[in-house]
Amino acid sequence: MLAAPAAGRWGKEGAASMVLDGLVAEIERVKATIVAHRELLAGNEALTRYALIDPLLRALEWDTGDPAQVRPELVDAQQRVSDRRPRIDYVLMQGDRNIAVIEAKRLQEALEGHVGQAVDYGSRRGTKYTIITDGSEWRLYNTFEPIPLEDRVPITDFNIANNDTHAVALKALHLWRPNLSAQSITAPPDQPSPTPPPPPSCEGWRPLSEVANAFWKRGQHPTRVRFADGSEATVKSARTVFLETAKWLVGKGKLTSESVVQRSVGKKDLVNPRQEHTATGEPFRRAVEIKSGIFVDTARTPPNLVHAAVDLLKHCGVDPATVHLRFDR
Repeated sequence: MLAAPAAGRWGKEGAASMVLDGLVAEIERVKATIVAHRELLAGNEALTRYALIDPLLRALEWDTGDPAQVRPELVDAQQRVSDRRPRIDYVLMQGDRNIAVIEAKRLQEALEGHVGQAVDYGSRRGTKYTIITDGSEWRLYNTFEPIPLEDRVPITDFNIANNDTHAVALKALHLWRPNLSAQSITAPPDQPSPTPPPPPSCEGWRPLSEVANAFWKRGQHPTRVRFADGSEATVKSARTVFLETAKWLVGKGKLTSESVVQRSVGKKDLVNPRQEHTATGEPFRRAVEIKSGIFVDTARTPPNLVHAAVDLLKHCGVDPATVHLRFDR
């Protein structure tokens, strides 16, 4: 089970509305640090922790300066201080409960050979979760999963340097403090591998993010939209691009009446569950009901509707670059 906060301006009260946005921004910074200082970080575990691991933990609301939440370099009670065996790099805490241990390695150090050691630390501390990371690759394990170590797979894993930022952020939310503290995270069900979207230049396809920034030429019209899972729909205008995007998000369970309260562009509401009017009571000028309880207003200029589709995808955690439009040549 994974509770994800709302992003940007989409939250009910906005209390958790900036968590995902802040996490995405921090992942981008960590990615830039890896690119700029890869060789230096690859030779220094302490620097990897300072420059890569600590910032991500803070973005996930683990205060690395608060011993009530994060305790670094903790010596196990069964070890003497003089014992030469490595200490536990981090223990994540909730009150007096040990939530997870983190085994940290220098950037690009292979993690496979250290999983057993990390799980042993988690077992010693009695933590339900064990995390191992080199600052870029992160793996979350169930410490007490009753299967042989060699058969275990992570509850979640991601690689900041190699994966899409928004996809990393959604997986990283498993490590978000409220989620880990709830101790109810389970591995998501297996999903079939999606059909990869075509490259931007393939057979007239262009990524939606590119179209939103440059729109299309006069006389050109989109004919098909392809989404991140490989599914397609027929479109003929910016309005139908926006509508098909909203329908796809609803069909995937990414846009629900619970996940969004209201969305505004400028002073005009765009999406509103449960009602066919704006927050001020004014009716939508061109309302379309995507699903029972979710209405959208398509009374926008074509470029604004394309931007609205991009905005909606970002809110739902989908990279707009994975959605493509095909045009008549």
